[in-house]
Amino acid sequence: MRKKFMAALSAAAILAVSGCSSSAKVTLGPAGGTQVSEIERYNAYIDANNVIINELDDAIYSYFSYVEYQEEFKALDPDYWCLPVSDYSLQIMDSAYDIANSMETKEDIDSSYITLYPVMRELADKLNEVYDYTEMKSYIDDNYAKGAELHKIIYNDYNQYYDLSYSFLDLVTEMAEAQIAEDMEYYKSEGLEVMYSLNSVLLKAKEIQAAIYDQNVYDDNLIELDTAAIQPLYDEYIAEIETCFSLLDSPEKLEKEGLSTDNPYIGRYKEEITASKVALTDLFQRVAEQRPLEEYELYSSFPADGSVSSFDEALSNMIDYYNSLIDYQ
Repeated sequence: MRKKFMAALSAAAILAVSGCSSSAKVTLGPAGGTQVSEIERYNAYIDANNVIINELDDAIYSYFSYVEYQEEFKALDPDYWCLPVSDYSLQIMDSAYDIANSMETKEDIDSSYITLYPVMRELADKLNEVYDYTEMKSYIDDNYAKGAELHKIIYNDYNQYYDLSYSFLDLVTEMAEAQIAEDMEYYKSEGLEVMYSLNSVLLKAKEIQAAIYDQNVYDDNLIELDTAAIQPLYDEYIAEIETCFSLLDSPEKLEKEGLSTDNPYIGRYKEEITASKVALTDLFQRVAEQRPLEEYELYSSFPADGSVSSFDEALSNMIDYYNSLIDYQ
């Protein structure tokens, strides 16, 4: 269950761009309300998107790893447990909700998040209650009574959250793709080779990821992947990587665009790009050998070599280090 769920959500992962090419349009809230710039709104939804596909997804998966996915509470392990959702992530959810509510004229993405928020917030809160409950081993004291009560809410919320979150993530993807296209045109017109290349690598990796999922291929059926259909994208990706590395190795190019030559995230970004290329190569090799993942690899906490999840993880890390790289002062 986890691999498909994680993979499907990860396919919607979006890089949070700085908005340097965007005009700082201001959207008015209700009369007397706070003014919210388009960039603030954009980044709020990107942040909420990233909470959904990372921390909240991890918490949900950890919970259903220890509790049977069914309406009736059944612990799969007497000492059950789940990951918490941080206060910082809860604040991100809340901030995005405030912004969505402040829109006088609400677009589909605003309405989608307003519908998603109460279900998602309650789900996160109840998962945090499970975390506190299980950390204290209070289930020993009440014979899992509170755990059963919390499970009813978590199970019902999750079944609503699943579709609602997909709807929101799809809208975030549309919004982000439009913004990225605008930014890429700006980088190109201004001769910002490094910024253009940094994003080109990410976009090509995302294109490959989408192509994999368009074939309905996940870790549990990865040997069905039609690698011939993806080979052209793979070749283009290697070319993009070579261009990007060449630019990142040029102090003159970096300084021209205001990027520090001692930026520690340049090296980390390159490492994750390399990891993504290796993950793809290993995946192609595994498919060529018709070597599916073993049962233990499918349910491991760490993605197996040559798995779709391994590429997903590298791409996710690339996005994180890209953001850190451009934010570094």
